[in-house]
Amino acid sequence: MIEGSVENPDRGDVPARSQPSISFADYATVHLGLVPALLFSAAWVLQHSAFDMTLASAFFDPISGGFPWRTSPWLDIVGHHAARSLPTSSRPLASQRGRWLTPSRSCARGAPSC
Repeated sequence: MIEGSVENPDRGDVPARSQPSISFADYATVHLGLVPALLFSAAWVLQHSAFDMTLASAFFDPISGGFPWRTSPWLDIVGHHAARSLPTSSRPLASQRGRWLTPSRSCARGAPSC
């Protein structure tokens, strides 16, 4: 067995996790300064450019005065019915993920099976 690891019959030898070596100042600079600044810059550029009008004109028909695929049954199925079933269909995948994490959670709690 490797020193500093947890022996688990399902996953083999897993090295123990160490704390990340990032200082609070670096974390605050990136997450409280850099990320909001990048989001603000992107929003400002998109608002003051012609990108939104170019994108809207690609999906707008000036002759009919609306969206040309408004009556498409295919788009109705994909855009409304399939999108509505997405949360329901993703639930079994989430429950499987929870089962895969169960051995590591029980080891973290100090269960006798570890």
